[in-house]
Amino acid sequence: MTEREALQVVRCLAEGLDPYTNIPLPDDSVCQRSRSVRALQLAVEALERAVSSSERRGRASNAGKPWTAEEDAALLSAFDAGLSIADIAGKHQRSRGAITARLVRAGKLDSDQHRFSISGDDSAKHPPAAVANATYSNGDSV
Repeated sequence: MTEREALQVVRCLAEGLDPYTNIPLPDDSVCQRSRSVRALQLAVEALERAVSSSERRGRASNAGKPWTAEEDAALLSAFDAGLSIADIAGKHQRSRGAITARLVRAGKLDSDQHRFSISGDDSAKHPPAAVANATYSNGDSV
């Protein structure tokens, strides 16, 4: 779960709503007690600061977190579907370098393609095709 997702859940609880259905919580719910509401509001404020800080630093919210099997499967599926490295990185809240490194590890890219992808030019849907057709400024093929 990302900080942004946690923020959404805690914000719903602080507003007295079930985070999964958006239905108001019962009046006797522990989340409706005044101390609980205040604690949830403080948690919302702290998570908002954390999310804002991550975005200001330009750091993806999942940076440094371990990869799950589900996230790996989603990454490979997105890559196979033709999504760009930048789009996949945004979806997973990870850097382009982390995405391409994971694709190298999975055997979807080789190390030369990895170096190409993290250089910032991932305009092609799949870096392998971009690398195969790329040329240096002097006209030599890559």
